[in-house]
Amino acid sequence: MRNFLAIVHIGIIPIIIYLISKHTQESIFTAVTLLSISLIISSLEWLYLEKKRHKESFLRPFADKVTVLSLLTYLTLTRMFSGLIMSIFIFRDLIVGWIRIRSARDNITIHGRWYGKIVTSCELGIILSILIKSFLDYRTINLGINTFKLAQLILISLALILSVISIIHYLLVYSQKLH
Repeated sequence: MRNFLAIVHIGIIPIIIYLISKHTQESIFTAVTLLSISLIISSLEWLYLEKKRHKESFLRPFADKVTVLSLLTYLTLTRMFSGLIMSIFIFRDLIVGWIRIRSARDNITIHGRWYGKIVTSCELGIILSILIKSFLDYRTINLGINTFKLAQLILISLALILSVISIIHYLLVYSQKLH
């Protein structure tokens, strides 16, 4: 069941991208709704697993990363998101991935930290704020647009700070356990 939910999570990515590409108020609203439902299901699954002390599916973190990278890449290509910030997120993922591969090869265990999950959550929040702001752009009354711009700025700042902390953590732990 857990792997099925992760596959569904990945499977809706092309649908969300298609809906965003339609550039209509209804399609953006549907994309926000689909992504929100997916995130709620993902959160409920995580809470259930934490409560029962079960291991999460191997696909779960992978599905979250694929969702984030796919949607942020699309939003970057359509100039709805900053290429520079996207590059920093990709750089963080590449560095952490490289350290994880090296540590596995050297038989070193590096446990992920809570801030890795928060970075991913912030990235998903950034995506939602961009989509909600895009939806609100179709409204004749611009209620709430500044709120979502502020939320986006806060989420981006938090994700960037935690990305740097994450890189430093992995580098320090790996270098300490290597020697």
